[in-house]
Amino acid sequence: MNTSSVTIPTPIEPSRIPPRLNYRYDAFHNREDVLKDIAERIKLLQQGREIKNSLILAWGVQGVGKSWLLQHLEHKYRFIAPKNSSKGVFALYTDFRTFEPGPGAAARLLGGFVDSLQGRLSADIGFPHATVERFRKQQTTAVDDQVLAETFTSILEALSTRYVPLGLLDAFDTLQSADEKFFSWFEQWILAPWLQRDRSLVVLASRRELRQLRQFEVRRRLTRVPLAPFDRSATIKQLGGDVVAGTTLYPMTFGHPLTTWYVHEKLDARRKIDQPFDQAFVDTRRDDVANLLDQVIESLLQDAPPSLRPRIIAAATLRAFHIDSLREILASIEHNPDLSNESDVYIQAIIEEFVRSNLVRWSMQKRAYEVDDTVRRLVNRALELQNLEEYVYRHEMAYEVYRKRIADTPWSSNVDVFIVEAIYHLAEIVRAELSRQRQVEERFEALLQHAFTRPPDAQRIDTLGHLLEGDKEIQELAPQFLIHLLENQFPRTQAA
Repeated sequence: MNTSSVTIPTPIEPSRIPPRLNYRYDAFHNREDVLKDIAERIKLLQQGREIKNSLILAWGVQGVGKSWLLQHLEHKYRFIAPKNSSKGVFALYTDFRTFEPGPGAAARLLGGFVDSLQGRLSADIGFPHATVERFRKQQTTAVDDQVLAETFTSILEALSTRYVPLGLLDAFDTLQSADEKFFSWFEQWILAPWLQRDRSLVVLASRRELRQLRQFEVRRRLTRVPLAPFDRSATIKQLGGDVVAGTTLYPMTFGHPLTTWYVHEKLDARRKIDQPFDQAFVDTRRDDVANLLDQVIESLLQDAPPSLRPRIIAAATLRAFHIDSLREILASIEHNPDLSNESDVYIQAIIEEFVRSNLVRWSMQKRAYEVDDTVRRLVNRALELQNLEEYVYRHEMAYEVYRKRIADTPWSSNVDVFIVEAIYHLAEIVRAELSRQRQVEERFEALLQHAFTRPPDAQRIDTLGHLLEGDKEIQELAPQFLIHLLENQFPRTQAA
């Protein structure tokens, strides 16, 4: 990408952290599968039928669209009147980012819910006026929070004969970090009773999977719904159907809704009226894109201690890691040979700090730790734009991690996974520096000599082929020259 002759007179000034985008009904796109699932559950409840999984946890990294999803549901189901034999629906929404812990927290929170109910349903023939009046008296006389909770849930119970109560609890994970004791109280005295009779639906939004839920009645009704970034077509849809802009931005934002909106808005403000938002335009703003991605990454990392952030960014070079591989990549990237001799206990402590940041989790599928996929991809793209040499170096070091494992333990049951990861890092190197292709081919050929006996095992070749076919990221990178090398040396039919 040659931009040496391009002058950028008005660089985008860093604002450190992107602002939250206010929800707009007309700007909401995608998430059709999630919305359809929720709509089907609500329809069953409207018909008076019970559902087993009455709690949905929509979780994902910051900026993936959790709040917009809940606000869209609030807009859609805020109030639907009963009709014939079909129950109505009302939604109660709260954002726990604004939660204030301390004395009176329960009264404030539940009082806000009751305010919403009175504003929308007080004229209904089945509205429990007496119970609401009792709640108001308890609210002002500072009764025990448990008594207040019981009165509130009895209001929901009374209304559930004519309505489906839909609870929408945004940023639910922040409640736990703000006040662990109140989090447990809310789960026991509000959430569990709310769900108990399977006449309601509650949707939580969280940055993590909330494995800490303690109430059995809550856990057994829970459906976890991970919110992934948008694919290419959904990114185009987010940008109002602009195919050129969506196709151009997707390789930089990877469908992360906040990043797509933020980069598009900032760059679009610098675009001339008759200038298309295409690759040629974005190439002239390369430094701005890097700066904008940096701001998003800073926002995503803001819950991690500052001292930990460079190591999360370093770990993001790898798509998955264990103690040994993390130790090796950190030693290489930090140019600190002493790290190579650190104990497993020391490295495990770093991993535990990673996990507490909500940006790293244990993957049951990979049987390894992984940096959140969105964070990992954005970190890598920002580094490539800022410092190509360092970017290539990090992927070289990551490739070395897997080359050594393949050379040292060619008999390992994990060697096929190691080959796939080696292909990924070599493909990233060539994508960044196409002139390295022949060199990479030679290295890959040598790698395969270590990995396979002659004649090769047919089952292993087949397993490796399926791993590559199912790897969406490698398919997007399209390192066909590497895959062809593998197929030429070890055809599946020949191995069979």
